[in-house]
Amino acid sequence: MKAQIYPLRLSWPIPALTLAAALTCGPLPQAVAQAPGVVIEEWMSSDQHSALLQKALRLQKEGKLTRGEQLKEQLKNPQPTAVRFLPPRNTPLDPTLLAQRAREIRLWIMVLYICPKCTKWHLQDFAAAYAVAPDIIATCEHAFEEALKRETKEPLKEAYLLLRDSQHRLLGVTRIVAVNSVMDAALLQVDPPHLIPVPLNDQLSPGDPVFCYSDPLGQAGYFSDGIINRFYWNSNRRGSPGSLEQLAYLRVNFGTDWAPGSSGAPILDQCGNVAGHVSSIQPLSRPSGNPPTSSDGKNDQPPSTPATSNPPLITMHVGIPARGVLALIRDTNEQAGDPPSPPSVAPRGPDLRPRPEETTSTKP
Repeated sequence: MKAQIYPLRLSWPIPALTLAAALTCGPLPQAVAQAPGVVIEEWMSSDQHSALLQKALRLQKEGKLTRGEQLKEQLKNPQPTAVRFLPPRNTPLDPTLLAQRAREIRLWIMVLYICPKCTKWHLQDFAAAYAVAPDIIATCEHAFEEALKRETKEPLKEAYLLLRDSQHRLLGVTRIVAVNSVMDAALLQVDPPHLIPVPLNDQLSPGDPVFCYSDPLGQAGYFSDGIINRFYWNSNRRGSPGSLEQLAYLRVNFGTDWAPGSSGAPILDQCGNVAGHVSSIQPLSRPSGNPPTSSDGKNDQPPSTPATSNPPLITMHVGIPARGVLALIRDTNEQAGDPPSPPSVAPRGPDLRPRPEETTSTKP
């Protein structure tokens, strides 16, 4: 099988849909047909974006933002701090309530920068995130690091990272607490500490229902459901069983929908806990030269028929499981001199014990 992994970045601007533009398309009868309180998703208008940019500039002038150069230095030497995470909830929620909760806790990492071409300030979304403590967010490493290293593509005179919540409030990203590129996970500190933390749950199994709320390809507020398909090891894992080094290779396939623009979005379980976060998509196809094959394994064409294309047969949605993120948090707490308490119950998640034929060596 051919596999090409696509990290889910969304770094091109998406045109804003203003109310005036929407009205030119005719009336919206479906809006009045919704139940009371149902939110109708829409693009951020140019006026809303301008107001948000002005908020960001005020924070910058007041000295409440950390320069990108300082954060880039912390990529090499993260600054651990104690993370007070919550125990998982155990009360199932109706999917409608889960959608509302997912919308309330959604976060976006943004970059404020002076454009090298027009010399004006710009504010742009780069990744989704979720709060694990009132002042700590978790996200995918690849999109976050790209936001800090944009000067590798075009020089930036000045840049800052911010966080936007569902109420369009802006917070400054002040510290890189932990980064693990193998895991594709990062922990960042923000100020002020006004976030709604979400518990992580690593006691899940294949078949458990999960939900995703994100902005795939700029489509605002897309909510989907699915199940946990499987847990698996990415590449040749190393490290002792249960260690952060080993868990950095742990991956999970979710049956929810996502696309570029969803990176870092939390995947919720039926109780509203974080089961993991979005990392990448992985289309799988047959090698070139093989004829198309039906789902029962039989060739749809005679062997002599040449293959003209090899379209994807399945697309895997690859996530970072909560167990890996929790390991990163516990490691950070230990480095900060605040050892974590042991779990209250035995985990029900993927069995990480080595099989008899496996070695526990830390060598590759």
